[in-house]
Amino acid sequence: MTDIYITSERLCKTLNIQSQELLDLQAFIDSDPNDEWDLKEGTDYRVVNKAGLREYTCAGAFAVAECLEFKKKTEQNWFQNLIQTLITAIRGHIQTAFVREHIFNNSSSLVQNSGHYFLSKADVVAIFRSRGDYVQKMSVEAQRLEKPLILGEDYLDIPDKGIYYSLSGMMKLAHAYKVNITRRHRKDWCSDVGREVAPCVTGILKQLKLRNDAITSAVSQAKTRAGQTCQVTGVKGNSIQPIPMAGHHLFSRAEYPLLVATVDNIICITVEVHNHFHQFMGGHHKPCTLDDFEHFVKQFYPENTEVLLWLQGKRLILGNPQSTTAKERHVLHLPWPIPKLLPPAQ
Repeated sequence: MTDIYITSERLCKTLNIQSQELLDLQAFIDSDPNDEWDLKEGTDYRVVNKAGLREYTCAGAFAVAECLEFKKKTEQNWFQNLIQTLITAIRGHIQTAFVREHIFNNSSSLVQNSGHYFLSKADVVAIFRSRGDYVQKMSVEAQRLEKPLILGEDYLDIPDKGIYYSLSGMMKLAHAYKVNITRRHRKDWCSDVGREVAPCVTGILKQLKLRNDAITSAVSQAKTRAGQTCQVTGVKGNSIQPIPMAGHHLFSRAEYPLLVATVDNIICITVEVHNHFHQFMGGHHKPCTLDDFEHFVKQFYPENTEVLLWLQGKRLILGNPQSTTAKERHVLHLPWPIPKLLPPAQ
């Protein structure tokens, strides 16, 4: 029986492919002599010209068709897997961004002790998106794991302040959550917290340092602007008899954190006048405003109309800012260096 040969052109039309795709299929099949589509010249095809053009037998054409179907299915699966991997990665990046933002916005209790940084239990509860009793349960569960929580290193229990967890303590809590909870999205969230809390706090510390540098620069500019002269008393030191100057924030640093690095919110006065003003207010811890300082000047230096006019100008610039309560303050409003949390007396 004479073999029936199918031209390459006819095979391309039948398989609905371009000629280059057929050439690529031929190269793919020929590249591995041990694959299931091993085509043999004389049996599955014949070469009809010097360029290598082939004509296929029915068996050869069927093998080419099978190979095409396999490649398309494989490429489709590969593409689907690629898309799925991409979607998973994007979701992971988005969740990581949410976790970082959540840590960033719930770290206003940040304190330090013996070289470790700690967060209050309330902030830890918020960061894990959990409950206080469940954080306590995870603390107990963590004690059963290979690396239990260590007092003084992973957590502190401070009278009148409660429990504070360090970054290492939060990492151990994250591991306890991962081991003990069943919901996948919660496992992922808690795992991300454990992974991201340390770099997030490192970033916070960097920003706080930059903020402190900006405050120092603003105070220096205010003193330079005043010619190193007290704007209330007119006293100016010299190289023989220097007089220490202070850069006083008209709207206090703690209650008006957005104005701390604003030069117009700072007046150059002697340390003596500075201390006098805060005694007048009831102590350095008491909040103060531009109105308070103006009242102080009117009572003790009423003849200094120049500084009173200067204060009026600053009022026009600064407006009527709203104070920020302790609960409203962001972690980036913390003083530098980070406040120390003293452990209970042994």
